[in-house]
Amino acid sequence: GVSSGATLEQWISLDPAIPERVSVRYRVTTDQTRKGNHELPALFATDWLGNLTTYQGTSPWSMQPLTTLAVPEHPALAEIHNLFEYWAVWTNASGFGLAISFPQHNRGTSANANTSPRTFNYFRPGITDTVGPNSPLDVAFDIIIGNVDDSRGIIYSLPRP
Repeated sequence: GVSSGATLEQWISLDPAIPERVSVRYRVTTDQTRKGNHELPALFATDWLGNLTTYQGTSPWSMQPLTTLAVPEHPALAEIHNLFEYWAVWTNASGFGLAISFPQHNRGTSANANTSPRTFNYFRPGITDTVGPNSPLDVAFDIIIGNVDDSRGIIYSLPRP
């Protein structure tokens, strides 16, 4: 094999008080300096979770109506803006799904998404930063499983950026 020159560490924790929530932390270190969008975090959801829903209004954290986004098929990649609550959820037609909350996000309020029919759906806020031998990249986020309203309620209960 060929060394990538990178080390990826991962910590996963479960909260017994919120069993629907999984907290994830990554640390990336490299043997050379790398700049750019590192695609961390990224959420790959099963193809039957085909609706991407989030809040895009102008009154974040106020339980205002959500938006279900139009997402293109791979290889096209949607540039999604105005994610003022720093989360999104892939759901099925009944509103059950897999949410990601990314309070550490540093690409403003933007993210990317696409679908790959019969395979997966993809969402990434991404982190634009420099990683190198003396500057590891630390990324923390939460994954929540459940219906969209319950997931939103859990996300609202978490510390905000």
